[in-house]
Amino acid sequence: MEDAERPLHLADLVRIHTYSEAGEIKRYRGQRAISLKANIKPGAPTSTPAIVNGVKRYYESVRDLYPGATVTFGGEHEDTQRSFESLAYAFIIAVLVMYVILATQFQSYLQPLIILSAIVFALIGVVFGKLVSQTLFTVNSFIAVIGVAGVVVNDALVLVDFINKRYRSGMSRRDAIVDGVQVRLRPIVLTTLTTTLGLLPMAVGFPSYSLIWGTMASTFVAGLATATALTLFIVPVLWDLLQGLHERRERRKALRATN
Repeated sequence: MEDAERPLHLADLVRIHTYSEAGEIKRYRGQRAISLKANIKPGAPTSTPAIVNGVKRYYESVRDLYPGATVTFGGEHEDTQRSFESLAYAFIIAVLVMYVILATQFQSYLQPLIILSAIVFALIGVVFGKLVSQTLFTVNSFIAVIGVAGVVVNDALVLVDFINKRYRSGMSRRDAIVDGVQVRLRPIVLTTLTTTLGLLPMAVGFPSYSLIWGTMASTFVAGLATATALTLFIVPVLWDLLQGLHERRERRKALRATN
């Protein structure tokens, strides 16, 4: 009877324990969030992309243990990703504008593709240069890619235009290619050499290497040198194949008209 008449206390129903909690609750996109900030020590043998990839791999291994939890990277990494995206859009728009202008000038839809193939050669050189030098691909490196694309397109444009003029003057395809490469070889090579030699000290880090400008210079040098070499050999071959295809089509049309 005494136990039944004794009033209930809160301690009879719950277990009470104390803990400390932050004075404010932070949210990111409607979800509660915890921010972790860190800076890479100067001279450390790592980089922001390497750390981000390592954290992503660890998160994938433990994600099932924490349902609903997500990891989002901000700060410098987020700003860099936004810069890369904006530069990628600018690069695509620039290529499309160049194609439209070239198609209008050459009155052809295929010859501009031959000229723009020099951009692919530059990208091959950039990838090869980064693999050899083991340097980072930064935002400035992307800017260098856009710059070197304009230079190599100009070289290919000059070469193809000169070959077209020689071909229209009555030369055979082979003679037009040989004469065009011989005449335009010197200005194309001199343009590449002056640009490469001017940026080479910065690319190799003489007298000291700059992470910002060194990566930009090495990207420009590798892309320009490779694209120039490939342009002098591959662009004339592509032009010859395209022109041969065009001549065969014209002969077929003539045969159909006579028949």
